[in-house]
Amino acid sequence: MQKEEKKILNIIDTLNAYCIFVGAKSFNVSLEKSKKEWKISVKSDFLKSHAKGINELENRINNVKCDHTEEMYYAFIGGEDFKDDHDIDVIACMIDEAKVNIIENTFEATFIRKINK
Repeated sequence: MQKEEKKILNIIDTLNAYCIFVGAKSFNVSLEKSKKEWKISVKSDFLKSHAKGINELENRINNVKCDHTEEMYYAFIGGEDFKDDHDIDVIACMIDEAKVNIIENTFEATFIRKINK
């Protein structure tokens, strides 16, 4: 497996952990790869107590860019469990675009990571 594919798997692991953290009883994560990008889609329910964090998710991910953070993230993988709502911010440096929609007690999110060759 290539390094880029391992990064995608780590992003998916983080998104799975986030869904569980926000109280999901049911969630789906799907992945599509094209020549230009990876597209990760998430659909999940959540507890009302996490609505504020989910409402801010798109903005948080789209507005954090720090290239060196991505490499630091891989140095810490496996060292700690998903602790709080801020742990999702670590994938912001690995995502080029995020879109989140909330309908009642369900959120749908799409995350794009461009493929650089």
